[in-house]
Amino acid sequence: MSARAVPQLVQTVSFEELPWLLPAFRKLDELLQEGGNIPGVGDLRISSETSLIVRRLLSHIKNERLSVPQFAPISGVGVGVSWNWRDMEVSFKVFPSDDEVVFVVTDARDQVVSDGAFNFEQTDAMATALNYLAAS
Repeated sequence: MSARAVPQLVQTVSFEELPWLLPAFRKLDELLQEGGNIPGVGDLRISSETSLIVRRLLSHIKNERLSVPQFAPISGVGVGVSWNWRDMEVSFKVFPSDDEVVFVVTDARDQVVSDGAFNFEQTDAMATALNYLAAS
């Protein structure tokens, strides 16, 4: 009998621990089901692939004091996700066809503090982006 590698379970948090997470998932579901009907522009529905990537991104953010993020549909079935946190705006852009999540952090004067891109295997790059939303 050969030994096989057993996948490790990833620790998760409950919706009670992150009160903004369930409302964020609900807003994301609304965009998936109903689209973002913008007068003069049209229905900017996000794709199910985009929704899954955003859900994965949100599940990595462990700050219980965040508000529900703002979602903005982007032409091409993508979505922008942003928070105003500690005099900064932290934004992520997700497209289903891209392997990376793009992020930008701006200060109160709208100056870029940090920007870049990451995929979920690039834990250091992802941590750089997510540290701006850290609870401490």
